[in-house]
Amino acid sequence: MGNMRIAIWIVVLAMLSSASVSWGGAKTVEYKGTHCYTGDTKSIKFSKDHWAFSYDLVGTVTPRDERGMEGILSSHCVGTGVFNTGTITVDVVCEFVDKDGDKKYGKGKRIGPNGEFTFIAGTGKWEGITGVGTYKPAGKYPKIVPGKFQGCFLTEGSYTLPE
Repeated sequence: MGNMRIAIWIVVLAMLSSASVSWGGAKTVEYKGTHCYTGDTKSIKFSKDHWAFSYDLVGTVTPRDERGMEGILSSHCVGTGVFNTGTITVDVVCEFVDKDGDKKYGKGKRIGPNGEFTFIAGTGKWEGITGVGTYKPAGKYPKIVPGKFQGCFLTEGSYTLPE
């Protein structure tokens, strides 16, 4: 009987470790992506240690593995940031649209270079989406045009959709 229990636990653990898990009709998917963007920024520079900015950006999200976010997405994000004596804090709200026109909506926050993101709403196939993830810079990108910026974040996390 002891070997049977071990076998059952091995099967249960194998099912729990898969990339896509279904509990009570909901489907949870892990994702990894690269979010590249460009946009406009406006700033208030009070001093070298204190400044604030707002931004409006557009970009794309591409999967970094076969379990990605259901293909390539376009993005539109707006946000604000504050630099205060060596620490930067940024708040962002983004909408993502897929090839079918269905959308995901979420918000993020970062203190320093890395941030956290939460999905809060969706339309079409994304209706009912919930989930969380992290993002971090993929590198440092030089400015090419004053008032514009560009870059990429590496994203990963999980989201859940009702079935």
